[in-house]
Amino acid sequence: MKNKILGMVMGSFMGDAFSLAPHWIYNAEQIKNTFGRLDNIADLPEFTYHKTKHKGDFTHYGDQALWLLEYLKENGKFDIHEFKAKWVSEMSKYNGYIDHSSKETLELIKDNEKIEGSNSSDMAGASMIAPLIYYYYTNKQQMNEAVENRIKLTHHNALVVDSGKFMANVIVNVLNGMAPVHSMTFELERSGYLSQQSKLFIEKGIEKAKAYIEYEAEEAIKLLGQSCSILHAFPSTVYLVMKYENDFKNALIANAMAGGDSAARGMMLGMVLGAYHKLEEVPVKWLHDMNSYSEILRLLS
Repeated sequence: MKNKILGMVMGSFMGDAFSLAPHWIYNAEQIKNTFGRLDNIADLPEFTYHKTKHKGDFTHYGDQALWLLEYLKENGKFDIHEFKAKWVSEMSKYNGYIDHSSKETLELIKDNEKIEGSNSSDMAGASMIAPLIYYYYTNKQQMNEAVENRIKLTHHNALVVDSGKFMANVIVNVLNGMAPVHSMTFELERSGYLSQQSKLFIEKGIEKAKAYIEYEAEEAIKLLGQSCSILHAFPSTVYLVMKYENDFKNALIANAMAGGDSAARGMMLGMVLGAYHKLEEVPVKWLHDMNSYSEILRLLS
């Protein structure tokens, strides 16, 4: 179980770090022309939204997940009011890219007791939760509550919240020995914690992913949607889980090469497949090229 848990957390961070260089490049041909085939973590191109970052760093998604892991290590539990204070402190001095959801959330929660931020529909809100699964995977009720509160802090959007809870429970099933694709079907049948609207959205997302399973990743994700929105990013991520269930390395490569918001997809994809394949399946060179690797190991110790 230990290596599955480590694989889940490290897989999520790796999904972000691996996607940093091509992040938000929507033209897949441009990615090929700039990087060739992304077999390893790459140097950032001249044009990037992440001008303060370097090879092996995280996007603003990975950085926020790292703040969460730091908080949990220090406190041993998740309290949304306490974490809010850390998030506001870190984001107020952050020198990386600050997206719309973070800017809006700061305005909404910074100087009051409010703990629910922007209404962003970006899937990233559901992708930054690996540390909470790590701490609460033995208690689904506590995990669901913590995941919901964390997502609502920056993405107060019902589909994002429920998609995050759904995938967290899928991952717990995987940690307990279930294959990812089967886990999604299994969890959908037992998802009483989802609203009817969210359950229908997730069910349709899985159906859409299945419809494109014979397509190559670049074409499938272009058709399903490359954007940040949960409406596109969720079925695209499910497609990648289905297509590459047995291949962690090529799953992350295909995700990065497909363009768009590859970091949000990569974090969720890395969580699921990292839990399934364990830490041993994450290429050693990738781990050593991830600048926070040693720090994450320390925080997980």
